[in-house]
Amino acid sequence: MNRLGLFNPKPTADGGAKTADFPLLFPSTFRKMAITRHTGEAPRVISLPFGATIKEPAYALMRFSFGLLFAFHGAQKLFGAFGGNQAQNGLMWAAGIIEFFGGLAIALGIVTSLAALFCSAQMLLAYFYAHFPQGWLPIENRGELALLYFFGFLFVMTRGGGSWSLDALKG
Repeated sequence: MNRLGLFNPKPTADGGAKTADFPLLFPSTFRKMAITRHTGEAPRVISLPFGATIKEPAYALMRFSFGLLFAFHGAQKLFGAFGGNQAQNGLMWAAGIIEFFGGLAIALGIVTSLAALFCSAQMLLAYFYAHFPQGWLPIENRGELALLYFFGFLFVMTRGGGSWSLDALKG
């Protein structure tokens, strides 16, 4: 047992990794987990077995949620839907078009990386144009949502549509 009393390290035959038992933290099917000894080798990725099974559906759910919620913001600006006010100037119309069509594209997984690029750029612009002049902290200038969308779409842009998208059906 280590000094925290959580697991008993056991060396493997090759000496490069150890196996740890986690009797109190995980059910018996998840007790074995590889940890790397400090040998100067590149660190190994540590993940639980169920992580691989939910990775793609979880990403698809996140992408769909971000895209659909963003499309709702665009619908408010373009159509006055969901209790929003219809856009009155060209800049808000442009924002509404990017939000509505970009959000739908991200939600469905169509040209996902390109749509996410436009949406993240629009959110960064919205933050610096509308929120930043009111204060430099996002909690003070009410720009948290713009920054969350920016970083979320930046992540989607780098990851693409994933295997649960219409992009994946194209091949």
